[in-house]
Amino acid sequence: MPESLIETERESPKRRVLHALLKGLAFVPNLVFAAIVGSLLAAPISLLLFHIFPSRIAAYVQDVTTLLPAFGLGYSVARKFHHSVARWIWVPAIALWLLVVLPDVASYTGQSCDLSRSQYFLHEFVFDIRTNCDAGLAWPLYTLPTLCCIGYSLGAKCARVATRLNPNNTKEPPLL
Repeated sequence: MPESLIETERESPKRRVLHALLKGLAFVPNLVFAAIVGSLLAAPISLLLFHIFPSRIAAYVQDVTTLLPAFGLGYSVARKFHHSVARWIWVPAIALWLLVVLPDVASYTGQSCDLSRSQYFLHEFVFDIRTNCDAGLAWPLYTLPTLCCIGYSLGAKCARVATRLNPNNTKEPPLL
């Protein structure tokens, strides 16, 4: 066997390990991009909802509307760059969210307001409903980026499905 072929075979496992390491590290920029850019895109929609609807209705609707810009962002990024890790960004996002939410809910005593733990969880982390015991930063700091990462992953998954259905056309169809 020629020596160049033997060297190529030896480097192949090293390259695979390096490729796997770089692919794993791609989680970080995708996660940060999904959380920050998705949140920035969703913020105007959320503010608009609170100006149009009463706060209780807007609080329920904003979770769904937060997913939409992040979905489009994930779809666009996955179609353009073919990042396979983009479909899995929801996993570390939910893990980080749970690491923040569970200790906060578990340490909640309810002394300063009349909410149960489940009501506190829903008001603080799910619906962003202002109460007398709510600092008001849990939803925008933790839940909004997590929802954006979920929407980003859903968009990337849909882009992968669209690419599989039509592998010859990886470009976006023209908008009419």
